[in-house]
Amino acid sequence: MSRTLGATASDPRLRQQLAEAQAIRDFASREFGLPDNGSYRACADLGRPYVVWNVFAAPEFCLHAKRWCLLEVGCVSYRGYYDRRDAEQLAAKLLQQGVTRPSSAACLRHSRVFR
Repeated sequence: MSRTLGATASDPRLRQQLAEAQAIRDFASREFGLPDNGSYRACADLGRPYVVWNVFAAPEFCLHAKRWCLLEVGCVSYRGYYDRRDAEQLAAKLLQQGVTRPSSAACLRHSRVFR
């Protein structure tokens, strides 16, 4: 992340946030004995306001969200998309089926992805 810090000198707020993330990561390894590996040591500017768009839905007058079951993660009450248009297409399809959409929003507001 030090390369990213050098490249973001023109944005002091972002530079500070990245420096804090790096310090928190160092602290976690040092003080809590968490693995000191590559996790949360790199980031990427995606050039968009959100990392992922999630679609949550429920039938009208129902308090229970629609669930989707996927092999990779099991059953979840949302569908996540990296492309906003795909999320909007699913939301439109659900509305046509009579399923309302309480929210279709981003899971992460930051336009950088840490891994």
